[in-house]
Amino acid sequence: MVDFHDEGAVNAIDFSIFPLRGRFRLGGSVEAGLRTSEPDPDILLRTYGSAGYQVPGRVTPFVVATLGLGTAAQKRFHITQWSVLGTLGIDAGAELRLGSAFRLSGSLGLQRALLWGVRYDSLTLRLGLGF
Repeated sequence: MVDFHDEGAVNAIDFSIFPLRGRFRLGGSVEAGLRTSEPDPDILLRTYGSAGYQVPGRVTPFVVATLGLGTAAQKRFHITQWSVLGTLGIDAGAELRLGSAFRLSGSLGLQRALLWGVRYDSLTLRLGLGF
């Protein structure tokens, strides 16, 4: 997310679960992030779901649509404002299976965030490590 000053990369960590392993990919995630904006960074919290298509195998390519809802804490002039954050996006990537359970993944995506009636378009890069 960037604002009109072109500031604001968001660095986040999320925990995701993908219970379906067939051609249909379905998942849920919880995410926490920090938007680096001077002089006061913003805190972002979000839950989102993913649904899409994949081709299961040792290397599993996938494409998913994401829909999320959360909140953002923006500190401006020493006042913290909490806002509703909605997101809609698409991700495409691949998951590599190592052994019977260990997985590495990576994806690129586009995301639109709606915050205080303002739309932010972002490019996302996700790197995953799981089992």
